[in-house]
Amino acid sequence: MLPRTRLATSRYGVVELIKLLTFLPLAASLALPSVASRRECKPNETTNYSIRYGAKPSGSGNLWEYYHFLIDFAPAVLHFVRNDSAPCKRLQVPGWNGTNKFHLALPGQPQRSLEAHFEFLLGQPLGLTIEVASSFEAFAKNARTSGQVDWDCHGAGRKNQWAGFPAEYFVEFRDHAWGLPGVPPAQHRDVVAVRRERLQNYKGPPTGCSRRCLDERFYDRLLEVSLSHDWDTAVVALENQAIADQIALFSHASVIIAQHGAALSNIIFAPPGTLTVEVGKADFPCYKTLSAKLGLPFLHFDTDEFSDDIAQGISTALADDVARGDKQLRELRDVIGRFVLPLDPDQRASHVRCPDFATCVGQQFGQ
Repeated sequence: MLPRTRLATSRYGVVELIKLLTFLPLAASLALPSVASRRECKPNETTNYSIRYGAKPSGSGNLWEYYHFLIDFAPAVLHFVRNDSAPCKRLQVPGWNGTNKFHLALPGQPQRSLEAHFEFLLGQPLGLTIEVASSFEAFAKNARTSGQVDWDCHGAGRKNQWAGFPAEYFVEFRDHAWGLPGVPPAQHRDVVAVRRERLQNYKGPPTGCSRRCLDERFYDRLLEVSLSHDWDTAVVALENQAIADQIALFSHASVIIAQHGAALSNIIFAPPGTLTVEVGKADFPCYKTLSAKLGLPFLHFDTDEFSDDIAQGISTALADDVARGDKQLRELRDVIGRFVLPLDPDQRASHVRCPDFATCVGQQFGQ
C-alpha cells in the first residue's frame, strides 16, 4: 500500500481533512531520468571536483540528514559549480574508515535517503554525480587533479557556525530551486504548519519525531484559531513528500510554523517577507541565522502549546502581508494611470517612478 499523508486545511469557516496519496518513488522516477539513463560523458567532457580533506557538515551531521544536505551542502556546491558549462561534473567526497557521513543514503535504511532530492536539485540540472572515495590515497590522488570546492562547515571563519555560508549562497539556491522543471504550481497558503510523523519500519539512528513531537492538540488549536481568523491554513507531514512538492508548498506560504527540526530547512524555498515561527526548545540557532540571511522575519516560542502569543505573531504577519500587497497594488495602479492616460503638458517631461518590486523600461521611467 502506498503511504498516506494527512493534510488538514482551514478555509472560509470549513475544516477539511484530506488524505493525499504520496507517490514518492513513482513520482521521482517519472519526473527525472534515472542515474543510469544519463549520457556517458567522455573524460574531456567532465569536470572533476573535490571537497577539502577533513571537511564536515555542521555539528556532527551527515549528508543523509535533511538539514545538513539542504542547508550545509547543496547551496555551497551549487555556488561553486553553477557556472561550469561541462555536461558532466563529478564531486569526490571522503568515505573511508567505515564512515557514512558523505553517503546520500543511510545503508540499510531506504527511508533515510536523499538520493532523489540530490538528483532533482543538483544531479540532473547540473549533470553532477557524487563519488565516494574508498581510501585516503585514492582521495588524495584525485584531489591533486581536481578543482576544489571550498566547502567545510567547520572551516576557518565559520567555526561550526550553523547556516554559516554567505547569504548569497542561500539566495542563489532558492532562485535555482524555484526555476527547476518539475516544480508544480501551488496554491497560496496563509499558514503552512508541519507535523512530524514516525518513519514506518525504521530502526536506525533517532529521527526528529522519535526525539520529540508536538501533541496533536497543538495543531487542533491552530486550526481552531485559523477558523476564527479566516486563515487559509495547511497542516502537513513531509516524510513522504517529493522535494518538488515541498518547493512548491513553501514558496507559496505567508507564514511557516514548525517544531525545531529538519522541516524548518524548507524556509530556504520561501520568498522574502515570509514569517518563520519556530516552536519548542531550539538546540541551535540554525533557523534564526538562516531566516536572517534569507530576509525572513523570525519568531521563536519555547513552548509545546499553541499559545495566544503565537496566534498574535501570525495575525500581525498576515496583516503586514496584506498591507504590503495593498501598497504594491496602489503603486502599480499609479504607474499604469500615469503611463496610459494622457499627461498634462507640464507633466510630459517628468518621469514616472518605478515601484521597488517591479522592473520598468521606457522613457517615462527615465530609461
